[in-house]
Amino acid sequence: MGAFGSVSFGEILARGSLRETDIAKLSAIDARQLTPDDVQALFTLHVQCLVKDAGWSDWFIGIVSDYVVHTVEPQGYLTEENAQWLIDQAARSGWVETRTELDLLIDVLESARWAPRSLIAFGLSQVRRAVVAGDGPLRPGQPRALGLLFDEEIEIMRRMIYAFGGDGSMALTRSEVEILFDINAALDKTRINTAWTELFVKAVTNVMLAASGYGVPTREEALRSEAWHDERSETTPEAIVNAIVKSGLDGVVEAYRVQTPVEQALSRLEREYRNIITGEDVTSDDASWLTEWLGRSDALTMNEIALVDYLAKVPVTVEPELQEVLERVHTAA
Repeated sequence: MGAFGSVSFGEILARGSLRETDIAKLSAIDARQLTPDDVQALFTLHVQCLVKDAGWSDWFIGIVSDYVVHTVEPQGYLTEENAQWLIDQAARSGWVETRTELDLLIDVLESARWAPRSLIAFGLSQVRRAVVAGDGPLRPGQPRALGLLFDEEIEIMRRMIYAFGGDGSMALTRSEVEILFDINAALDKTRINTAWTELFVKAVTNVMLAASGYGVPTREEALRSEAWHDERSETTPEAIVNAIVKSGLDGVVEAYRVQTPVEQALSRLEREYRNIITGEDVTSDDASWLTEWLGRSDALTMNEIALVDYLAKVPVTVEPELQEVLERVHTAA
C-alpha cells in the first residue's frame, strides 16, 4: 500500500490494535513519501483500532500534520480544498470524535503559515459542541454539563485563535467571532467565568476596532490572558469591567492605532492575497454584521454587557453606526 509496503494494514485491522512494533515500522516512512490514499489508510487505522499504543497519537499527529502542511502543495499553506479534505478525514461522522483528531487540527493550524477560515471555524465549533451538547472530544465519557465552559477549553480556543493569526497582526475574523457569540449565548446565564469574559471582551473589541479602521496588534498581545480575574470575588459585568480598567489592562487598547487610508488599503491587499493563497472567497470587513448582532431586540448576556461597558470606558472611536448601537444598548443596560 503506497509508502507502507512493509506494513500489513489488513493484519492490524484484523486484530484491532496498534502495537509499539507497528508504530516502529510506520515511523520509518517520511511524510514526503505519502499519498492521499496512504493518509486515508492511517485515518482508517486510527478509527477502527480501538486499542492503541501510547506512542500512536503523537506519531499520527506529527506525520499527518507534516503531510498536510509541508508535502501537499502549496507547501507551508492550506487551501480551502486541502482543509476540507482534512476535515472530512478527521470527522468522518461529521464531528471530531477523539482528542487526537482535535489536537491534529490544532497542530496543523500552528504549523501552517496561513489556513482558510473554515479550518479555525471547524476547530472552534468543537468547543461550541462541548458547551451546547456536553459531549465531543473535549468531554469524552463525562456526564453532560450543558451551558458550562471550562478553563482548559478557553485555553484551547485561545491556542487555536493565536495559531490562525500566524506571526502577523491579523484581526479576528467574522467566522471566529460568530462562534464566540454562539458559545456565549449557550452559556448558563446564572454563572460567569471571568477568564471567558476577558477573552470574549478582548476578541470582540479586536474585530470591532479592525472594522473601524484601526491597525491591530498581534493576537497574542490583543488577547493575552491576565491574572486579575483569578483574584476577583465580584463577578457582575460592572465589577469585571472596573477591574480591567483599574488594573491597567485596557492598556492593550493602546496597541491599536488608527490607520491612514494608505495603510488601510495595504491591509486590504494583504487580506486579499491571503484569500488568493487559501482559495477562499473575499469577505467584507465592515461592521454591519456587528451592529445587527448587538442591536438585536433580545436581552444582552452578562458578557455582552461587560463588552459594551468596556467599550464605553476605553478611549477608542468605533465606526459611527456601531457607536450608535453601542450607546443605545449601554443606556438600556
